[in-house]
Amino acid sequence: MAKSPAAPSSATGRSGSTEPIAAGVFAFEGDWDSDLRKQWSIDTMLDGRAEGRVIHFGSCSVMRARDDRLRTFRHNTRARAVIGYRKTVYSNLELAAFELLLLEALSKYSQTGAPARHLRSNYKSLCDKLGFEYIY
Repeated sequence: MAKSPAAPSSATGRSGSTEPIAAGVFAFEGDWDSDLRKQWSIDTMLDGRAEGRVIHFGSCSVMRARDDRLRTFRHNTRARAVIGYRKTVYSNLELAAFELLLLEALSKYSQTGAPARHLRSNYKSLCDKLGFEYIY
């Protein structure tokens, strides 16, 4: 699925650049199929203009799409990574808490895999419960 991120090269977890990861966040209400259709419409709309950014889908189950479709989406948008949830999330409080942790991790690290590594090492049970995926 996702590549295993390399260890950070400094105490801050940053590799070379000191800039945080730029991200685009999309959140939709609805079922998995309608969210997936919206996701592919975003692919067309962005048309490669997400270069260097992480695209986060804050919707339930969007990451249930086939791995090749998610990788194609990442390639077409030129995003550094595509992230989101595989599972249906029933607790808005847990989701909101995780979204804050995610935004903090994205703003703290510049290395593409560092936010995923940080979240999984510090909040593994919440990542598992939400089905958090980070594809790059």
